[in-house]
Amino acid sequence: MKKILLVLAAMLTITSLSAQNKGTNQLRVLWAEVEESNTAAQITGTTTAQTYAGFTQGDWTLGGTVPYPMADDRATLNTCSSLYDNAVPFIVFIAPSGYYRSIYGEADGINYNYLDTAHCNANMAQLLNSYPRAGQAPQITGVNIPGTVAKDASATFSVSVISVDSYSVEWTFQNGTPATATGATATCSWSTPGTYNVTVTVTNANGSVTENGTVNVLNYVAFFDFENVSDYADWTFIDADGDGFNWTLDYLRNQAAGYENSNGMLASASWNNQAGALNPNDWVFTSAITLPNESSLSLTWFDKGQDADYADEHYAVYVCTEATVASASATTPVWEGNSIADWRALSVDLSSYAGQTVYIAFRHYNVSDMFYLDIDNIGIAIGDNAKNVVANNKKDGSKAAWDRIGTPFTTYDFRDAQHQYPIRLQSWLDSGYCVVIDYSCCWCGPCWNVHQRGILEGYYHRFGPNFNSPFVGINNTEEVSVNVYPNPTTSIVNIEAEGLKAVEVLDMAGRTVMTSNKNTVDLSSLSNGVYMFRIDTENGRSLQKVVKK
Repeated sequence: MKKILLVLAAMLTITSLSAQNKGTNQLRVLWAEVEESNTAAQITGTTTAQTYAGFTQGDWTLGGTVPYPMADDRATLNTCSSLYDNAVPFIVFIAPSGYYRSIYGEADGINYNYLDTAHCNANMAQLLNSYPRAGQAPQITGVNIPGTVAKDASATFSVSVISVDSYSVEWTFQNGTPATATGATATCSWSTPGTYNVTVTVTNANGSVTENGTVNVLNYVAFFDFENVSDYADWTFIDADGDGFNWTLDYLRNQAAGYENSNGMLASASWNNQAGALNPNDWVFTSAITLPNESSLSLTWFDKGQDADYADEHYAVYVCTEATVASASATTPVWEGNSIADWRALSVDLSSYAGQTVYIAFRHYNVSDMFYLDIDNIGIAIGDNAKNVVANNKKDGSKAAWDRIGTPFTTYDFRDAQHQYPIRLQSWLDSGYCVVIDYSCCWCGPCWNVHQRGILEGYYHRFGPNFNSPFVGINNTEEVSVNVYPNPTTSIVNIEAEGLKAVEVLDMAGRTVMTSNKNTVDLSSLSNGVYMFRIDTENGRSLQKVVKK
């Protein structure tokens, strides 16, 4: 992403846990510190450096009462790295079958970072009932069928599958070579232009599922895929605005950023990490191309705005007789518009230029403060089917949902006497437990908010084993909306609850240390630490955690 938005989640009203699902012993919860240089003192809060105490009030472990283990081990992140977007908090749900998914953020549609504990617990209950299991038919979560391929060129097809049980994949390619193939990835080529059907079927012992698509095979007389930089030494690049930035073949090279995850593409910037907003007027001209005398002739290409949030890159395409700005500017663009947030196939009719020697020019201009415009697979094709060039039939969506963990992993806990034992996550999974891991940094404000709002503790108490918990058996008749503030506090705690009947304050050993029937409780006579407020209302009971400092 071009610009990073740090969201400090607002403190929301926390709702009580329902007795119906408490202690189901389905889930294990673990917090993992991903900052390798931290000390135990920094994490537990005894170091008062502002980068730590400023977010955690000097106590990341909430007085040592966090019931789930806290592991200082970044290595476990490597196992779930395919869904990690280099930002914390990163919270994953791992099923015993080895499949996992992110449960924090908007991309997966769960929105844990904006919901209160009641919504989070409801979503967790759904996950515990719906994660991939043995005995289920396979699911196709993504399939990549190239929409447009060149005649005689090898095209790659792939499918993403969820299946705990072993499965097989079979492809069929109409009039292709080969006509059939097996495996999650396959290749095929066609010797005759036209539109052909492609089918993929995934089968396991419990059933099968099929996806269909088509490929449009084109007869290209010129094709530029930008995989080899040396092939474009005779192209002309002009930085007409003179800002030192221009079209480049080096941006994200060999990082699978091009169309179809290829290694090369053309790119031009309207924003740069060092320079900030740019106002490009950048031109790139092909070498001279002699067009055949054909009645149906098309220019095809693919475009994309590199950053999905800043994708409106403006550009134009010209056909001219010289590789100069003057020659191109003397003509009317054959195409002009804005890019979008994903690879898109475009084509224009070049039949009126048949028999001529021309240059194709791309001009990036009339835009600022977006990011990068990407262009790939520029081609000139013969035949009517080139007028309907299309991008991929199916979008590979596997990373939006579940992925499979890699090497079985082990992590070690250090926090306190209660948890001084090796925690082997693979053993938990092998025993049939689901696991939630919150990857955080103790200097991270949003990470602290997740802990302070009690989301992970809600998971632990409702869906975990409830071992060593002094609050096992505390019944809540229904979900009750309660707000306690300020929290942390030095003395006074205000309670907002409709129909308040009674308040009982418990220490972390589960002992009652104070009772009240008022909306204000004074903790000044109690030692600093963490206390649980058991609040009875006309609508039910709520359990709230309060820190006294």
